[in-house]
Amino acid sequence: MKRLEEICIEFNIDENELKSFVREEWLIPIEDECLLFDEEDLARIELIKDLRDELDVNDEGISIILNLLDQIHALKAQIRNSRKF
Repeated sequence: MKRLEEICIEFNIDENELKSFVREEWLIPIEDECLLFDEEDLARIELIKDLRDELDVNDEGISIILNLLDQIHALKAQIRNSRKF
């Protein structure tokens, strides 16, 4: 798990940008007070940066893409769980 400051250095983003990811609910930190993030959040930050920087996707588009990815992961988990029974 990493703190906000570590992530800003690792991904070369400022604190306000990372905090905006949280405000937009693109990221949900494990710990709200000190903004502590796990490996899944780190992968999501990388995806957000790629969408913005490499593919020039706007914020609305990022919200849609992340929502669809979350739905896909939830459906895959449902399928896996239904196969266990």
